Amino acid sequence: MRRSEIARLDWKYIDIECGTAYLPKTKNGSARTVPLSPAAQWLLSSNGLLSSLEGGIKEGQVFGMSATAITTAMTRATTKAGIDDLIFHDLRHEAISRLFEMGFDSMEVAEISGYKTIQLLKRYTHLRPVRLVERLAAAKP
Repeated sequence: MRRSEIARLDWKYIDIECGTAYLPKTKNGSARTVPLSPAAQWLLSSNGLLSSLEGGIKEGQVFGMSATAITTAMTRATTKAGIDDLIFHDLRHEAISRLFEMGFDSMEVAEISGYKTIQLLKRYTHLRPVRLVERLAAAKP
């Protein structure tokens, strides 16, 4: 998800049973439903983040942070870790690339990421050559 989508994520749009989050407002103007990873489902479930909420209240923003606050937190974390040249948006590129490496097809990744065109999706995909070598070896043509 985009930083702004994460910042606006509201509890009323989380469906833990289905494992999805509905995004009524996105950068490209098209609402979409995003599948949640098992880790995200756990984090948002009663065993994860919800258990730390006072009284288990599930109203309003999930993370209670603005997009700017997310950027600030990311900058602080990368500085503390001694990581140069890494921004929050890079995580989106990484996730998209890894979805392809996991075997998701272009339509699936476009649906998950919210890109309307395959050309734009391709621009944000950075496959690791070593992973392609592994896949070729496993295919045994």
